[in-house]
Amino acid sequence: MKLNERHLMQLAAVLDAGGVSEGAAMLGLTQPAVSRSLAMLEARVGEPLFLKGRRPLQATPLGFQLAAQGRTIITASRKASDAVQGFMKGTKGVVRVGGVPFFMDAMISRMIGEFQKLEPEVTVQQSYMNLPEMVAALESNQIDLGIVPIGVLDLGPGFEFTEILPGRNVVACRPDHPL
Repeated sequence: MKLNERHLMQLAAVLDAGGVSEGAAMLGLTQPAVSRSLAMLEARVGEPLFLKGRRPLQATPLGFQLAAQGRTIITASRKASDAVQGFMKGTKGVVRVGGVPFFMDAMISRMIGEFQKLEPEVTVQQSYMNLPEMVAALESNQIDLGIVPIGVLDLGPGFEFTEILPGRNVVACRPDHPL
């Protein structure tokens, strides 16, 4: 049986708020719209969702179970929104970094550790590769950043360079990359 996720979310809000009007207000909806949604949900499942005559509204066992699922959907939706916002701000997600082993182990790993203290919600994946592999990985979007020797400052118009260690290396990424 397919249930409308919005109906489950509305059921959870109504029970958490203690009434249809309060739940509707919490969701930014009108009371009649939420009442219709709850009536459709009851019709779909064929069982009452609320105990009759109880104020504040109290759920039947089925209503309680469905409201729990609605809360799960609300939580997942909020987490998804937070993930998108964090990704757009660069404070959540995964950053894929490629570089030659010497620089990755000797210098970059320390920088990554410091970065992750500041941004614990960002996962940094490191890959060891030589320059031709790194260029190909950057071009094919397999890595986000490449740690390249300072002498490599012209790989074409698709790359942007930032010096990270004076006179040594730069970080290369696509111009449209959020970092």
